[in-house]
Amino acid sequence: MPNENAPLYGLVLCGGESTRMKQEKGLLVTGGKTWALRTADLLAPFVRNVWLSIRNNQEEEYRVVIPEASFIADEDHPQLFGPLTGLISANRQFPGADWLVLACDLPALTSRTLQQLPEALRQNPGYDAYAFFHPQSGQFEPLVAIYCQSFLHKVCELLKTSAEPAPGLQKLLRLHKTFSLPVDTELLQELTNANDPQTARPWL
Repeated sequence: MPNENAPLYGLVLCGGESTRMKQEKGLLVTGGKTWALRTADLLAPFVRNVWLSIRNNQEEEYRVVIPEASFIADEDHPQLFGPLTGLISANRQFPGADWLVLACDLPALTSRTLQQLPEALRQNPGYDAYAFFHPQSGQFEPLVAIYCQSFLHKVCELLKTSAEPAPGLQKLLRLHKTFSLPVDTELLQELTNANDPQTARPWL
């Protein structure tokens, strides 16, 4: 059952390979501030604490550039891939928390839009996750979402009972009790990932 008293923590996902960008997206700079830190600052008003989720081989570089940040390095697990690795690694360090998760490559996202998620959590308790949803495509936005302790507990139980790779976050959101926030035309730009040089150019 979802725990309505669980603390809400923030997690900035910086652990992607950045193959299309060809450099660390979290360390790109807009207005004198790295994207990772900009995203952390966006999360901060809505959560108790914020961590940057990184791969083990990113830690040294990130600590040099952003020494003031708190980090959670991915744990190695043969069944975990992609953003779910960072989320489960965070859950293992803080197993009683809910997590407001953001990708680091959403420079157009505003606080006004982001606050819809904690508001939904507060006003509609009892769900495993809270995520924006595109009615036309039928797809969730898994990297702008809240994952509750109940969701993460179920995923961890799945890892114990199956040797197969864990499903991706998109599928897991469908399998669990997810509160959907419909995306309208005005929100499309805010939820567009700047994950290649062309889409990132206006922000650099």
